[in-house]
Amino acid sequence: MSDKPRFASILVGLDGGPGAASRVGLAARIAQRFDARLTGVAGQGIPISLYAGGWDGGYTEIAAAERSAIRRNLAAARQTFQGAAPSSATWLEGERDPTDLMVHHASLADLIVLARRGSDDAYAGPLSIDPGSVALRAGRPLLMVPPNDERDSASNVLVAWNDSRESRRALSDALPFLAGAQHVFVLGIGQGAVGESLSQACTYLSRRGIEAHARHVPEGDISIAQEIFARLETMEINLLVAGAFGHSRLREWVFGGVTWSLLEKTPCPCLLSH
Repeated sequence: MSDKPRFASILVGLDGGPGAASRVGLAARIAQRFDARLTGVAGQGIPISLYAGGWDGGYTEIAAAERSAIRRNLAAARQTFQGAAPSSATWLEGERDPTDLMVHHASLADLIVLARRGSDDAYAGPLSIDPGSVALRAGRPLLMVPPNDERDSASNVLVAWNDSRESRRALSDALPFLAGAQHVFVLGIGQGAVGESLSQACTYLSRRGIEAHARHVPEGDISIAQEIFARLETMEINLLVAGAFGHSRLREWVFGGVTWSLLEKTPCPCLLSH
């Protein structure tokens, strides 16, 4: 067996948004490349208002109709998955909040594949999974894919580096992709990424047989996220690797500025780790 780093198990989230089938196909090709087990996941929860009202006094019929709609939605997601995934793939579904369900099953995965869900992206319906929440809660790397983006080659990879715990985690989690890439660039922006730490990141990769090229950009007039997005285009990058920064506050997720921009607008597949 090869000693190259690999993903052994991949989860892909299904929703009713655009590009669901192509995203399953992308996940299936990645699974085939690494000889990994592919599992599809979809969930939809009963609205809290129905629980609060109880099952009596007129709520029974409403709840029955809601559960029937949920079963139809899950059946459609299952059909989409089975039409695009290999016969060996596994399917998991549940009447539960879809984001919570994905986090619940995250222990099965080496990699989770989800759609980008920026504010300008089309609404994906009640099966929609929040990638930001999954990135911070799952404890697994997340491959976030723009709608209808089918790029899976990861031949030109850009690693956003700032010598934080999160960026070190992302670098390690991305090793299976980096080991197969033709070009790997480690991009440090600002004074915190200068010198020794950027060199050490490249040394870490070289000791694993991965040639990486360091790039440093001083902080300028545009934001770090804008600088990253500009590099993605000019360097023809097809995979971005970055740490995800954020925390929970009053039941809402608060993200760092760069992470928020990545969740909203990353134009290529992006591997996020927290």
